[in-house]
This record gives sequence, C-alpha cells and structure tokens, in this order.
Amino acid sequence: MFEEANLDEHLELRDAQENTSNLQQIEATEAKRTLCVWQAPNGDETTQAQLLKDKILDWGDKTKKISHSEARTAVKQTVGRTIRYPLAATAMNKKECKDVQKVFKRETLGKMGVVRTALNEVVLSPTEFGGMGQLCVYENQTIDHVNTLLQRGHSESITGHLIRTSLEYLSLEAGISGDPMSLPLHHITWISDKTWINTTIKAMEDLSISIETNMTGIEKWTKHDTFIMEDTTHRITGKDIAIFNKVRMYLKVATTSDICSADGKCIDKNKLMAEPEVTCPNPSRSAYNWPNIPKLTKAVKKIWTETICLMDNITNNDRQVRGQLNRGKNNAKPHTQWCYNKDNDEIYKREGEGWKKWKRTGHLGRTQRNTRRYIQSQQLGIPAENSALLSIKSVGTMIIITSIGDYEREQELYMTV
Repeated sequence: MFEEANLDEHLELRDAQENTSNLQQIEATEAKRTLCVWQAPNGDETTQAQLLKDKILDWGDKTKKISHSEARTAVKQTVGRTIRYPLAATAMNKKECKDVQKVFKRETLGKMGVVRTALNEVVLSPTEFGGMGQLCVYENQTIDHVNTLLQRGHSESITGHLIRTSLEYLSLEAGISGDPMSLPLHHITWISDKTWINTTIKAMEDLSISIETNMTGIEKWTKHDTFIMEDTTHRITGKDIAIFNKVRMYLKVATTSDICSADGKCIDKNKLMAEPEVTCPNPSRSAYNWPNIPKLTKAVKKIWTETICLMDNITNNDRQVRGQLNRGKNNAKPHTQWCYNKDNDEIYKREGEGWKKWKRTGHLGRTQRNTRRYIQSQQLGIPAENSALLSIKSVGTMIIITSIGDYEREQELYMTV
C-alpha cells in the first residue's frame, strides 16, 4: 500500500521561525535509524537483523583471546545485553530471530568452552536447570513485547495510544470481527505481516500465550449482515485476495450492508465499480478511522468487481441481491453517509463531523413527476432521529433518491434456481 518515491518532487518542512528544510524521500523498503533500531516504513526488519549479526561478529573478532569465564560473563552482561536491549522495539519474524540466534551461538559457545554443536535445549536452558542460560532471541523478543502490552496497552501514554491504534487498524485490515488480540493471523494471509503488533500476536500464538482485551473489533450493521472478507476467502486466494482487500480498505467498507443500497435490495453501483463517490449509507466509513490508500488501477478494480459479482451472484447490469439482509436489528443510523427526513422532505449528507443539507427543487415537468431532485442548501443541518437511510445518484449539481430504507429487504426472499 506504499507508493514509490518521486525523486523529482520536492517536499519542504517549515518550522516555527518560518525556516524551510527539504525533506528527503525514501523508498518504503529503505531502513533508517530511529531511537535504538533501524526500521523501514514497510516494516521490513532485514537491516535490523543484519545489524545485530554484525554486532555479534564484531564482538567475536575483538575477543579472540578471551578466557572461558570472561566469555560466560560477557554473554550475559555485555554482548548479550547489547542484543537484548532493542528487542522491545524490533519486529523480527521467527526466521530472522533464528538467524541472529545462530550467529550468536556460533560466536559465543567456543569462547565459553562449549562445543558449537551443543543442543539448543542445553544452550538455552536456565543455568538453574543445568543449561548454559544463553539468550533466546525469539522468546525474549516476545517477552519484551508482551510486557509492553501489559504495562502500556491500557495507559494514556503515547505508547498506549499507539498500541490501541495498531490493534484497531489490524481489525480494519483483517476485515473480521472479534478481539484483535485473538485473531488467527497465521491464516489471515491478506494483511501486512511486517508490523510490531502482528509479529507479537503470531509469536504469542506460537508460544501459547493469550491476552484478552475489551476490544470487539469491527461490527455488523444488521441482523443478517456478513463480513466481506469472510465471504471472500472461499472465492479467491493468493495475491488476488490481498489486492481485493486493498480495494475494500480504499472504499472504507467492511460488511455486505456497507456496499448495499439503503433498502438492501441491490449492490450500490459505485461500490461495485470501486468508485470513490459515496452514494449509499456505508456506515463503516464514518464508524472507524480508516488509513489512506493510494489510488487504484483499472486492473485492481477489475479484481474487486469480478469477485463481488461472484460472491453475490450478480452482474453489472443486474445488481439485485438474493436473500434477506435484515429482520429487526439496525444500528447503522448513527454512522450513515446519507439520510432522509420525510417530514420536511430534506436530505442530509455527512461531511466530517457535521452534515450538509439538500432541499428539494421546485415544480417538475410531467415527464419528471416521479423523480424528486434536490439541490444543496447553503445551510447546515442535523438529521432528525427518525430519519431513514438513503441511497442517491448524482445528476450534475443535483441528486436523485434511488432508495430509502433501513437495509430491510422485502419480506419475500429472492431465491436462485
């Protein structure tokens, strides 16, 4: 989801004294040094893992004449602490941790007077149980991450807010409900796997560690609603499912009702074609803080459209959905993008934290008698509590109502033969 750096484009930053400085653009894969680690915008830990291995090799070169007792002390007090220190901030996967561990074991065991082929069960076991007590990179990284979650995850500190925001983003990207700390990330192949929180949850699953939170993740908006990504896994796999999820994030949708018309009878045309214009209720759009996704290509949009058509058994020309969406529950109204007040015949569109009001135009000709058109009012407004969900179509500077409802389809179920 990262755009390539445009080296021809100049970015400037202005400070409080009106002084400007040029900002260097880098590729998402290029790591830069932060407080204690080297990290890349895309989460790649290759540079950091190599840095740790280089530190171990450098220590090995400088301690060729060290005694066995001195080496045993150094493994715990100097080079061991050097490797352990940044682990709370790193997000190395299991293989990268094992690679660092392999170099650490090779460079230290001989100096400690231990054969280099000693079993890991002996090398990594505590000295109290007859082991060597050597640092286990993967387990210690996980321990430091879990401690951070327990100590900071609930706090109002910057770290606490960052952890909770990361978990919320994980729920949005996964597109599945439930406590994000309990998501089966090893089976959710369409998310970014090179993040601190993802690495932590996967490691916790490997080591049978669990943490429960009061976070419930994303929600359904109607009684018979479904999560788009749960339906998708049975239709496409591989790279296509990651591309499909990228489009979903771009459109800011999570459930079937997010892409449906207000009455729930058909899939919204703009949502089907992956167009950015919002013409249906789409409650998930304002219910969550979505990340910004780069513009989509035609090939990417095509994968989305074909998959939605396959999932809902529809076509571009016949977008009517078979089945029943809702028979009772509806909590979408507080988050809808469009709503209609029947009492005063006015339309309201959500704009950030407020609403824009649309009023009905004057008298229409005989040929337009059944088509109500609305123009934007200069006044802002607040929808009444009894306002209904709405789908619209843009016609120049005016809009036309295409459906009114609460995602409740007709009592009769549409059945496929």
